[in-house]
Amino acid sequence: MGYSTIIFSLALLPLTGVFASIPKPQEILERITRDRIIRVRLAEAAPKVAIRGFDLRLYAGGGGEPVRADRRSEWELRCQGGRVRAVRTDVPGATASTDAIDLVEPVRIETPAGFLFFRGRPYRQSITVRTLGSFCEAVNELDIEKYLDGLVNAEFSSSWPAPAVAAQVVAARTYAVHQMIRMRRNPSSTYDVDASVSDQVYDGSIKEDSRASQSVLKTKGLVLVAPDGGKIPIKAFYHSTCGGRTELPEKVWGMCESGFKRSVKCPFCGASPRIKWSAELAADDVRDALLRSDGGAGGTLFWPASWRKIIRTGKLTDVRALPYAGEKAQLDGRVATVVTSWSHAGVLHEIRFPAARLRDWAGPQKIRSTAFSVSRSRVRGGFGAWRFDGRGNGHGVGMCQWGAKTMGERGFAMQDILKHYYPDAMLRKAW
Repeated sequence: MGYSTIIFSLALLPLTGVFASIPKPQEILERITRDRIIRVRLAEAAPKVAIRGFDLRLYAGGGGEPVRADRRSEWELRCQGGRVRAVRTDVPGATASTDAIDLVEPVRIETPAGFLFFRGRPYRQSITVRTLGSFCEAVNELDIEKYLDGLVNAEFSSSWPAPAVAAQVVAARTYAVHQMIRMRRNPSSTYDVDASVSDQVYDGSIKEDSRASQSVLKTKGLVLVAPDGGKIPIKAFYHSTCGGRTELPEKVWGMCESGFKRSVKCPFCGASPRIKWSAELAADDVRDALLRSDGGAGGTLFWPASWRKIIRTGKLTDVRALPYAGEKAQLDGRVATVVTSWSHAGVLHEIRFPAARLRDWAGPQKIRSTAFSVSRSRVRGGFGAWRFDGRGNGHGVGMCQWGAKTMGERGFAMQDILKHYYPDAMLRKAW
């Protein structure tokens, strides 16, 4: 039988597009500290956007005289070719063909009442709608401290010990400001952070409470910076459960980040419900995961045709996990590479890819971290299925939320928690 090896790389793609004038990070930070408005993307490609509220004002093209709707009103907005068609859905008999108002994008919706409702949830200040072909993008623009008020109970819990909540508020603020700077270096960017796990989970103001607001207020303006990075906040990653040791960004995403030079041991997250986990992937599960990543199926990669054929029609014969160089055993550290062996047309092929990609493709609810071992599954007689036994939940970079919770319970201060998980950063008051 012949033999071949295919390796998927984390190599970065070159950036396209040249901007005539790219603002410096320090200049952007100065503007941020003055207005403190963050742009949170709520919907990326929605066929329509429905917004309701009291005394709504719709501003076309970002300014000018608004379209007004007194008292309570509901609007449906559809996007097409740089224009937004808005129609009142709370008016009996109103239709898009006879009662719609055509507005030039972007369309900003505000209310003096303070809250707008989108997808059943209240959002503060304003929502801006832009066209993406025949789809709409919806972005909530609000004060960053109010954004944090709503984020606390979406990302963790305000009922946890106050030092832990305060530490996580600082981490969330730091991450947000870092992304604001990074995204605004591109003058055409329309948002700073996504409201999903892609950045930080944000459900509007529906989960705000007094404990969350107190933690945000007590840490107002505090961010983490690298000692050699000036005043620019680091990208303060955090996750649910590290499983005993945090990880470095370059081992997860293939790129270094300022302020992350060391991983740290974490003896604090043993109480997490995800400290240990197991999952089983059948051959078809692995096949589907790899094909799901393919751009032809709506994924982000484009497998060469020869690879795609091997994955689609070959027989998966083995799955192995390779640790990082220098680590004695897989469970002493996270898995670097997953090796899959495929038998196809009398040739044995190896397809290798980063373990972090398998987690993305198979789903983080199944492969919860990259700290795992792989063995033949006994459930299915040892053939055609593989068992993953692992620990931790999340990418493992930065603050371990369950570890921070335990540190708070044991009397550690906010500064102690931050210093433990971000040893290469220091606190600074941005405003």
